[in-house]
Amino acid sequence: MAMTSLQFEELGNKVEAQHSLTGLLAVEVAEAVNRFMARQSGLPVAMAGQAVKPEDLGTTHQVLHLVDRVTPGWTIMLRGHAFEPDGHWTCSLRPSDVEDDAEMIGFAQGPELSKTLIVALLRVLAFLTRKAK
Repeated sequence: MAMTSLQFEELGNKVEAQHSLTGLLAVEVAEAVNRFMARQSGLPVAMAGQAVKPEDLGTTHQVLHLVDRVTPGWTIMLRGHAFEPDGHWTCSLRPSDVEDDAEMIGFAQGPELSKTLIVALLRVLAFLTRKAK
């Protein structure tokens, strides 16, 4: 079943509130992204391309690759300081073809870069789902 924009927002808020993205929450995020990609392609989840696995959400490199797959050609803006274990990251995602002063569609802040990217991506999926209606 397709997720609503509100469900994507709630999932993003849930991820943002957790210290790390592991276990059932990682499974929930992977399934949500897979359902979104399947809906975009018009194919069943099993046929929609390379599925996202919970373990794909563990590193910044993997998450950047995921963001690129889900929002190809979008601009990823990262700012922050990597003070381990409690960094201060800001991430925003937006289509590359919009004005520089346009609203950021996916925005998140957090201590862990990969998790901040995921929250921003979930907010983009909420926006795109709302826009598709």
